[in-house]
Amino acid sequence: MTMLTAMLIVALAIGAILFFLLWQGPSSDGRFETAAPVAVDCPSGTGAPVCYDADITNVGERAQQVRCQVTPGPDTAALFDNGDDVYSSPVPLEPGSSITLLVQVSPSNGATVVSQPSVACEAA
Repeated sequence: MTMLTAMLIVALAIGAILFFLLWQGPSSDGRFETAAPVAVDCPSGTGAPVCYDADITNVGERAQQVRCQVTPGPDTAALFDNGDDVYSSPVPLEPGSSITLLVQVSPSNGATVVSQPSVACEAA
């Protein structure tokens, strides 16, 4: 009888641990730092009057894919060079590695000045 009681206590303890791990959910240690965009010359053929480079670095502890969103400044339109305002990396970035994303900026209708966009990135 004592053996059955001990096995029951162990089974309950294991169940409680598994329940806690499931309740806690997966841990995501993918973290990315995004440097402020820096004005650069636009590659020929882009059609954009102003371009910015944004450096994104994986500062997490494991390889992770990244998803970035560009937000235009006032009276401007901003897109990544893929033609969208969202970029998702096709492969995971290793810890410590960086990528540079090109942002093309154009004035909105009637505007004559372009302003710096902002780029925010997170683990995908």
